[in-house]
Amino acid sequence: MVANHQALIAMDQNTNGWFRDPEFAATYEIAMEDTSELSPVQLKQYHIFLADKFNAWEFAFLTHDTGMMEDNIWEGWDAHYRSLLERPGGRRYWTQGKGGFSPPFGSYLDSILADIE
Repeated sequence: MVANHQALIAMDQNTNGWFRDPEFAATYEIAMEDTSELSPVQLKQYHIFLADKFNAWEFAFLTHDTGMMEDNIWEGWDAHYRSLLERPGGRRYWTQGKGGFSPPFGSYLDSILADIE
């Protein structure tokens, strides 16, 4: 179980590294509200970043779902990643890209969205 948690920390640290670039941090803040203001390059960066974030969330979900992550660890990670769906850009990414994720994870996120909306 510790190895799974460490793997998730490593995955999340990779995405946090994006914010060391002030230009990307600004792009992210704009994109989480309205992607229409982004250049094609910025949009590509934004989508790659969110794909990494959602992949990490899916890893945490599946790890917990198979009993390989304790509830208290899962609850913290889940709360962290849920913030992505609280903003329009995260919801838009999910509705457009959910086909690339496992059906159980998709159902879980869809249930979260149903509660938000």
